[in-house]
Amino acid sequence: MSPQNARYNCSIDAAMSVIEGRWKGTIICMLAKDGTLRFSALQRKIGEITSRILSKQLKELESDGMVQRTVVPDGKVKVEYSLTEKGRSILPVLESLARWGAMHQCIQVIVPEKDAVSQLCDLDRNTSGAGSVEFAEE
Repeated sequence: MSPQNARYNCSIDAAMSVIEGRWKGTIICMLAKDGTLRFSALQRKIGEITSRILSKQLKELESDGMVQRTVVPDGKVKVEYSLTEKGRSILPVLESLARWGAMHQCIQVIVPEKDAVSQLCDLDRNTSGAGSVEFAEE
């Protein structure tokens, strides 16, 4: 986006506008971990998301250049989603956010140093160790 077309006067606000939304981080994580996924597979993996919300979040991610939507001609319409290069470029940012969130939410998280994508996808939401955050390699 060129500076004259920027939507925000703060680059942090611009970055957050791309990943804000209840499911965008999860969607990016799933696509980073599993590669190209069909809509139904993505919805099944996430579990708690409605078709309407998943569609909306994917359209926003596509509009921001984070996700590529591909229609596969195969008699019945099949749509697949994958991360773009721009989408993959945000993974280190999400890794930092995951670490920060873990440190400030008092949850235990497993952080495999060599695989940032797994770290994002495998956050252990077990709060039984409240009060301490433990980072461990797999």
